[in-house]
Amino acid sequence: MDGPRINEAIRAPKIRLIDENGNITEVKAIDNKRATPEMQKSAANAVKKIKRLSPAKQGGKAVRIKYTIPIIFRTQ
Repeated sequence: MDGPRINEAIRAPKIRLIDENGNITEVKAIDNKRATPEMQKSAANAVKKIKRLSPAKQGGKAVRIKYTIPIIFRTQ
């Protein structure tokens, strides 16, 4: 692949680990071979700006969870 084409949507998925308090403790890119390193870095920065989320619960108790969020770039 030569790079993104015009008007192409490219996903740069991120895995994040949400702890028992709702804090994002780990952000890393899933290599999908379409997003450029710059896109992956921008997506990681966007996810890191999220302050706090509601923690997952299991049996009424807050637990850690892995969560994947797709960040979509539309080329122009």
